[in-house]
Amino acid sequence: MTEVETVGAGAGSVLGTRNSDRLREFVGKYGLLIVYAAAFVFFASKRSDSFLRVDTWTRTILSPTGFTPLLVLALGLTVVLAMGDFDLSFGNMVGLAGGTAGALMINYDINWVAAIFIAFLIGVTVGLANGYFVAYLNASSFVITLAAGTILFGIETLWTKNRSISGLEVQSFLDLDETKVIQNMRLPFFIAIAFFLLVWLMLDRTELGRYM
Repeated sequence: MTEVETVGAGAGSVLGTRNSDRLREFVGKYGLLIVYAAAFVFFASKRSDSFLRVDTWTRTILSPTGFTPLLVLALGLTVVLAMGDFDLSFGNMVGLAGGTAGALMINYDINWVAAIFIAFLIGVTVGLANGYFVAYLNASSFVITLAAGTILFGIETLWTKNRSISGLEVQSFLDLDETKVIQNMRLPFFIAIAFFLLVWLMLDRTELGRYM
């Protein structure tokens, strides 16, 4: 092989590596958006009569039991994923916190503010415990949160006796869901938007967020 052929082969190899790196970077950055766009096009083509209606999207986005709580939960998980870790205890932690708040209000007549504060403390405690094991003991976030999720599920089962909690009649708490701020936009929607702005500011505009 001549010197020219060797240089040409080396340049081609470098170019191929760069293209591969760029493709990986592009997929890592925009892959999820591409999947969402493909899903949108698919459902729009299959259910164009209902999927693309304005009232369908309005009900979905403004629903206090749909988009709003999912956005708040997703924001919390986004911070964990931004650090390159997993949290497999997330769902069970939400279940335990929510079940605890409901049980305290219904079965023990505890004020809804106190019940939600206790549920919040449960989430904070679980998060701090997981973070301690992962950050300070260098344990695998996958293993730690998987174990934590199993423990939390067991605690929730014992606490609620594996029964659905129903019969919430605390009107002041229920009124939060019905409070309309602007036309049909209810208070939970604006709470979710406030959380979104706080998380965005932390991740994008603070030194802490940029170095996570």
